[in-house]
Parts: sequence; structure tokens; C-alpha cells
Amino acid sequence: MFMLAKIKQWVKVLKQQVIVVWLVARDDRTPVFIKMLAFFFAAYALSPIDLIPDFIPIICYLDDMIIVPLGLFLVIKCTPDTIIQDCRTRALSISKRPVSRWAACIIIILWCTLLLLLFNIFLDLYLENENKIFDILSEIFQVF
Repeated sequence: MFMLAKIKQWVKVLKQQVIVVWLVARDDRTPVFIKMLAFFFAAYALSPIDLIPDFIPIICYLDDMIIVPLGLFLVIKCTPDTIIQDCRTRALSISKRPVSRWAACIIIILWCTLLLLLFNIFLDLYLENENKIFDILSEIFQVF
């Protein structure tokens, strides 16, 4: 029971830190490189679509348990303390979690590109070995 309460507290803090990083990305005082990092990690964390789909066992938790917390930690450690404190104060007043739709679009485009690339590779392999594939299939069906 104690472990579950600790995990719930950790998730609550992580959600709050995502909003802080989102505010850091939008703050004019943030240096450009940190702003880009903050924008990337906040957009990824707020995206409704994961880069690693949830139906892949074990690996699906990599982004939620490793990539996002490390990215948030990196942004918070690199950002000046005054900006972080201001953003933490502003984050407490935000009740609704923002959603990054453009990050979802980019992830969808990445997955579609990957699928097209794999389709192209398999099509090339198929066209190169078309006769071999038909020979193998005919041998398989002759057995039955």
C-alpha cells in the first residue's frame, strides 16, 4: 500500500513538472537551446500518442518511465532558477493539462514513414525473389 501511494505521488509530481517545462518553453527569458529542449520534451510528454506504442510489451514503458523523466530533469537542471520558480508558481494555477496535437501529428508522420519504408523494403525483396517465393509456396502446398 505504501508503494502505491509513493508511485501516485511520483506521477503527480511528474505531471506538474511537465506543465512547468511547458511553461519554460513558452517563457521569453529562457535561452534558445533550453527553450528548444523544453518544447520538445513538453510536446512529447503532452502528446496523446506515444512514440513507442503501448501494445509493445515492456518496451512501451520506456518513454513514460525513462525518456520523459530524464528529459524533464535535464530541462529543469539547465534552466535558470528564477525562471523555474516563476513557472512552478504559474503551473500551480493551471488546472487543465495542455495537449500537444502537433507532436501527435509528428509521431503519426514518423510511424507512417517507417511503415512506408518497411513496405518498400519488403516489396523490393519480393520483386527480387518472386520466383523463389512462388517455388517455396508451391512446395509447401504440394505437401498438403
